[in-house]
Amino acid sequence: AGAQAGAAEELCPQPVDPCLRTTLMLRNLPDRFSRELLVDFLARAGFRAGHEVDFVYYPIRFSTGVGFGYAIVNFERPALAQRAWSHLDGAGASDEEPDRRIEVNWAKRSSEKA
Repeated sequence: AGAQAGAAEELCPQPVDPCLRTTLMLRNLPDRFSRELLVDFLARAGFRAGHEVDFVYYPIRFSTGVGFGYAIVNFERPALAQRAWSHLDGAGASDEEPDRRIEVNWAKRSSEKA
């Protein structure tokens, strides 16, 4: 059992230094957003899919097609994620909802405590 515990500790990653993180959680996104609108919004902000951004998760309610108001976005490099945080946190994403501001946080990995 002791050998198994040691092996498990080696496989379980330690918390990641924020300077090395690449994945952001964007909250308070406009209800009308779709994944495509979010990707377009990110591209206009200088973060293009396939270049600076390599993953976008934008869940929707299948019954209505309306999003849950959040997305998970992974960037190619930590510096891009940090730049995106600075650029997007507090930004407005929609002219139709001018008081709604994006909230940015680091996305939690499944191995991290919430």
